Amino acid sequence: MTKNNDRAQLFLFFFVVVFLIAVLFVTPSLQLISLLTVLNVLFLSPLVSFLQRKRMNRILAILVVFTIAGFVVAFSINWISGVAITQLTLLAQSLPGFSYNLLQQIKSFETSLQTRFDVHIEFGLSNLVSQAGSNSTTWLVSHLTGLLSGIASATFLVPIFSFFILKDGKEYKSEILRLIPQRYYAEIVTTLSKTTSSLSKFLRAKALEALLVAVLTYIGLLIFGAPYAAVLALIAGVTNILPYIGPILGIIPAIALLGFSWPILIIYAIVNGLDMLIVFPILVGKLVNLSPLTLLISVAVGQELYGLVGMLISVPVASSIKIIYLELVEVLYHRKLLE
Repeated sequence: MTKNNDRAQLFLFFFVVVFLIAVLFVTPSLQLISLLTVLNVLFLSPLVSFLQRKRMNRILAILVVFTIAGFVVAFSINWISGVAITQLTLLAQSLPGFSYNLLQQIKSFETSLQTRFDVHIEFGLSNLVSQAGSNSTTWLVSHLTGLLSGIASATFLVPIFSFFILKDGKEYKSEILRLIPQRYYAEIVTTLSKTTSSLSKFLRAKALEALLVAVLTYIGLLIFGAPYAAVLALIAGVTNILPYIGPILGIIPAIALLGFSWPILIIYAIVNGLDMLIVFPILVGKLVNLSPLTLLISVAVGQELYGLVGMLISVPVASSIKIIYLELVEVLYHRKLLE
């Protein structure tokens, strides 16, 4: 009878968890808001906990953290408006010829390859880029209203949701954990704690990695006197968040605006090389602890299911699944697998 009762309680616990995930992340209107809220809470909660350990009231700690975050955002906006506004203005004026310049640069690159290696093979890169640009433009036009509406809703709702989750999150968590049978309580709580800790560390590491890539790219472009240095550095940092294709997406605007210039290509090669060989292994690789094949598969599945957002969350989700799997094996088979 006790075993049946434990199984019923365990089933109820997983049902509640799956139901909440389905409501928050499957409902189209809540997907972006839920994702940004979770990321925001994972990013800010360690700071709130740190201030609480310094004997600060939790609500006051949350308000202090929100104030600091607000100053950071305001400083970033001020920097962009002060440093990059001229570049953005010039860039906006050159946008009508952006796609044409990119295609011309690619065609020139194809021609140089054919001449240098004495081959007459049509690589088709320009056609692929042209088709991708056309598809992207069509998608953007058809989804622009929805994107603007989603951004407006997220800007208003994410801080509110984040505040209440940070304020009352422990109570929500306690209520859900009360559904766990006593015999499984320690294992499940340990697994959840490891998962949330891993996600939080991963988020902060990726943010720092993106910042370092942006700063290094900006310094390199400034050294060579490249125009649009601030804008291109911002693009490089933001796209770096996406695994594998991020560096490629980051260099495309530089090629379109500055051409296949060897100094520019060398800058991006050095920055991405430092990122792959030093920054990523130190900041992110140790946290993820996934094989290259697993990373590739998780990114491909994420892209197929949810596009760019899926690619962004694929690695932490795969890491969380691995943590849960290892804990389940240890509990069910009483043996610890090598991580």
